[in-house]
Amino acid sequence: MKAFSYISPTTEKDAVAALSAERGKFLPLAGTPDFTTWQPFLDEIISHPAPDDFRRRHDFRATIDIPGFHVTSWYDIFQTSVIAAFQQIQARTGTQKLWVGPNEHYFVYAENFWPRDPYFEWFGHWLKDEPTDLIAEPAVFYSPRAWVADRASYRPDDWRHAERWPLPGTDRVAPAFDSEYPASERFPRTLVVEIDEAQPGRTAPMRLLVDGAAFNFGEPLTDNSYDDDGYRYHDVMHLAHLAVLGWSPVLRKLLDRKRRSRRDVDEIQDGARAMIVEEAVVAFVYANAEQNAFYEHTRHVDSDMLTTVKRMVRPFEVSRCTAREWEQTILLGYRAFRFVRAKHGARLELNLDSKKMQFNAP
Repeated sequence: MKAFSYISPTTEKDAVAALSAERGKFLPLAGTPDFTTWQPFLDEIISHPAPDDFRRRHDFRATIDIPGFHVTSWYDIFQTSVIAAFQQIQARTGTQKLWVGPNEHYFVYAENFWPRDPYFEWFGHWLKDEPTDLIAEPAVFYSPRAWVADRASYRPDDWRHAERWPLPGTDRVAPAFDSEYPASERFPRTLVVEIDEAQPGRTAPMRLLVDGAAFNFGEPLTDNSYDDDGYRYHDVMHLAHLAVLGWSPVLRKLLDRKRRSRRDVDEIQDGARAMIVEEAVVAFVYANAEQNAFYEHTRHVDSDMLTTVKRMVRPFEVSRCTAREWEQTILLGYRAFRFVRAKHGARLELNLDSKKMQFNAP
């Protein structure tokens, strides 16, 4: 039996408040007295902000295979990690439950937070083989109200069941990879790109304009092939990566948005290896697309290909994106690719917040 420490709500709240009041005085966070005194391991954790070998070695979720009951709230400061643990372990074991209530972290200590007390049912079943309807219920039980102002009169009588998380009919919106960096190191949230093939042909160079201004996207683009295979339009795929995934080391360099304020991020996430891997992903997917009419009549791409893509990007921040998001990226990118190839150019409008890329004739 593992031992667990417990901090009372009052003590924890006071501690967080004190840290919040002082945190502006300590940047960077590494080495602050709060961390080194209370939880020294945090110094090591925050020095590894992106997926790497250190984080993989300490991924406790990968070691858990027992039934688990996960509870959080819509505005819980720990919500992201609670839900991530549920998703990862549930995908492997199918024995997890997730309950999500309204308000912030501390509301879970209120008696009226709970539609009912599930713990006697849960532990009674798994420790004493007692029958309970809880086990047969769908895995997710959640409040459709994210926030209730009148906490005292709240009644948890409108919670709903769902088979999975994210909830059906919802879109996953993750924070941008560069949301906490200076404006000069962040991608613009909207972007207009014009592709104009002045002299149609497989060796004709193209002009790319960003927000109406000519921008240096490197050497003039050609197919670099004996056949007119359209590969000169492959930058459309980088744009799709940016629109849907919010990720493109290639475009980050070309748009001069590298995150130089963090040397490790600049070197690893925005460096040469990341750019080479992105180009490799584009070429790899292109080879499959070329054999499948550039996905013109395709609703789903090859799952083995998606698995390989996920493996290729595993060392980088984009590894948090799902196979489904990669599939959406690829299909959107090749819809644009087919349009640009047919029209010898296009005007593409990217919206990183809505994860969309629209395209029209140039």
